[in-house]
Amino acid sequence: MSTEIPEPIEAGPPARHGRKWIVLGLVLLVAGGLVAVLGTYLGMTHSFRLIEEDQASTPDSLKVGVDATKWSFGIGALFGLFGLAFFVVGISQMLNRREEAPAEWGSDSP
Repeated sequence: MSTEIPEPIEAGPPARHGRKWIVLGLVLLVAGGLVAVLGTYLGMTHSFRLIEEDQASTPDSLKVGVDATKWSFGIGALFGLFGLAFFVVGISQMLNRREEAPAEWGSDSP
């Protein structure tokens, strides 16, 4: 009776390869959303403060707040789109790595 112990198969986590892209994508998604919401809040607060103080006699005076709202939304949406793209890249790298993993890890047969 042989008591030979098989050598362990070197197996690293296949999900580790795309994790940095996923984290970067999620950070950009959250940051983009926060920038959009914060800018919208600040821009609209400015516009409503002008209306409340009766300083908004012309539409041009409200334009500053509305422009800030549009710019912040655009920048936040751009961050979010880049974040979504990085997230998708990370997921696809993880899935591709998992499909390739058994060939890289070796086989159980002697």
